[in-house]
Amino acid sequence: MGNQPPTTDPNTSLTPPNAEPVTPPKTEDPQKVTFTPEQQKEIDRLMGAARSEGKTKAESDAAEAKRLADEAADRDRLAKAGEFDKVRASLESERDTLKTDRDGLKTENDALTGYFTAQYDAAIKDLPEIITAFKPADGAGFAEKAAWLATAQEQAKKLNGGSPVTKGPGFRPSPSSGGITNDQAIAEGKRSGKYSA
Repeated sequence: MGNQPPTTDPNTSLTPPNAEPVTPPKTEDPQKVTFTPEQQKEIDRLMGAARSEGKTKAESDAAEAKRLADEAADRDRLAKAGEFDKVRASLESERDTLKTDRDGLKTENDALTGYFTAQYDAAIKDLPEIITAFKPADGAGFAEKAAWLATAQEQAKKLNGGSPVTKGPGFRPSPSSGGITNDQAIAEGKRSGKYSA
């Protein structure tokens, strides 16, 4: 046992005191690949080109996706604008119909206003001044004028003894009798010679 290195007992963890540590022999990793510097440069160049191509492809894909999204948004906007145009056309049609209705109602209102005003003015002319002094102002509405006219005609009847009152010849209200009719006034005028017809 002279030149042999001391061995350790596998059953004990003790090594002899003068023993040198045993290192296993170096062996190359079978999966580790090594390249020459020229090969490594070529690999680096190819990897850089692949990365650059991948980056360019990713940017191109992103630009294409954005373009497609913009086109879709434009289509949606145009579709909504088409719906808006339909709604706008419908509202314009409704507006035109309402304008026509309004113009028709205005024409009808003007005609009725003219008719009512003519009737109102004619009725007032037949009333005595003592009653017309209380007529509504010129700017009063139709309802107010119509209500006043009905009341005024009723008061004129009472003033003339129950018969319709006019301002015609021979109208003389009589406080004691409540007034006389036109026919009575004409007959009286003919008898007295003041009226000849």
